[in-house]
Amino acid sequence: MTHIIGLFSDQVQAEAAVDALVKANLDGVDIRTIDQGNGTAVEGAVVAPAVAPAYGVPGAAVPVVAVPAPEGIPADEWQFFQRNIQQGGVLVVVEATGEETIAQVQHILQAHGGRLGK
Repeated sequence: MTHIIGLFSDQVQAEAAVDALVKANLDGVDIRTIDQGNGTAVEGAVVAPAVAPAYGVPGAAVPVVAVPAPEGIPADEWQFFQRNIQQGGVLVVVEATGEETIAQVQHILQAHGGRLGK
């Protein structure tokens, strides 16, 4: 499974990209967004706010700067993304397999204004 990350300047761009990914009906693709607030749920995608539940404390939250990097994302790259999220950016994180599917995901993210992670 490969993580493809698109950084968007705002929620509108990110939602357009997620909508396009869902409409593309790609097999074996998991889509998540990470933003400063609660995010907006889109059918076929899992939305994760930048404020995540604290471990073992129901209803508690921790800021995005305290959330560890998702698996497969280098720590230095995650720090870059955290700074952008704090400034209003939105991440769309897609897990995908297969060269063709990965290429389609990258194309869709870029076509909607996403800056791809490394």
